[in-house]
Amino acid sequence: MELTLLFDPRLGVDTAAMARAWARAPELAGALAGTPSAVTLRSQSYLPDVVEVVLIPLAVNLASSALFEITVRLLCRQRPQTNPSRVRVGASELDGGRQMITVEEDEPTS
Repeated sequence: MELTLLFDPRLGVDTAAMARAWARAPELAGALAGTPSAVTLRSQSYLPDVVEVVLIPLAVNLASSALFEITVRLLCRQRPQTNPSRVRVGASELDGGRQMITVEEDEPTS
């Protein structure tokens, strides 16, 4: 199974650092089937431009809630200024049983 993490550009996520964080996350020991990697994709379907993503090969199927929690925790470690209550995480099923998680930041309310 492969997990694709797609980050809202407004978050300013360093995808290479995020891939390394996933590789070192103790809560994922034994769950990875390989090394997470950061890639740049040119999307025609879900976003109209170049997209930075992290690809995570998983050996086991993890619940979406666990993936959401891990993603937000690693994001907040990488970017301490991130307010976790403003991070929205969603999941989509892609072809071949792959999962995609989108990570966005809510606009501040005035």
